[in-house]
Amino acid sequence: MNDHAESTSGARYLWAAARHGVLGTQSAALPGYPFGSVVPFVLGRDGEPLLLLSPLSQHTRNAEQEPRCCLTLKADETGDVQQHARLTALGELRRTEPESDAERYFRYFPLARDYHASLGFHFYRLSTIRMHWNGGFATARWMGPERIIQPNPLDAATESRVIRHMNADHQDALRTYLGPGVSSPIEPGQAIEMLGIDADGMDLRYAGDVIRVRLASQIDSAESARKTLVEMAQSKP
Repeated sequence: MNDHAESTSGARYLWAAARHGVLGTQSAALPGYPFGSVVPFVLGRDGEPLLLLSPLSQHTRNAEQEPRCCLTLKADETGDVQQHARLTALGELRRTEPESDAERYFRYFPLARDYHASLGFHFYRLSTIRMHWNGGFATARWMGPERIIQPNPLDAATESRVIRHMNADHQDALRTYLGPGVSSPIEPGQAIEMLGIDADGMDLRYAGDVIRVRLASQIDSAESARKTLVEMAQSKP
């Protein structure tokens, strides 16, 4: 794999695997100064970050006044932070009505449903215009979003159907998928929950953690998803 392909692969993985990042907005209280805050997010069907924000938070007020911002992600690793992969997406953050994407968000962050229903939190979507990738020392480069961002090939109803089926009927397969992603043996009887599936991977919740699992091959339809999941379940180490 050449450097450009390796960078693209690494950036795509981090983009899909991260569940929070540092949102950099332009301060409304102190014009000209940046303001950074940690925010959770999931990727919507278009592959762009979907955020649920409080109208009282400083970053929301900033974005309402000036939508140009950035979202910085860092790989969850130990050791020298300068050797960790990181990705910054520059774009515009605007309020949205996500329809079916809201349910995807709530699968990852169940408590957020009450924030949305009772506390006046609103959804915002980041429309990315450019990205900066750094995979470690001397690997930094700018990238167009078309290299990183991939729409989900499954519509909301299909993704939900796959998730319900896997969670209800295929816990053994989920344990097989998860095996290499956990450092200690999976506890007997401990439920594993599929939260989402997209072109490159699936997200599983186990013992409170969300773990990204790469698919054995990229999917582009419900049929290819079924075929890939069956093949992965049958290829036990």
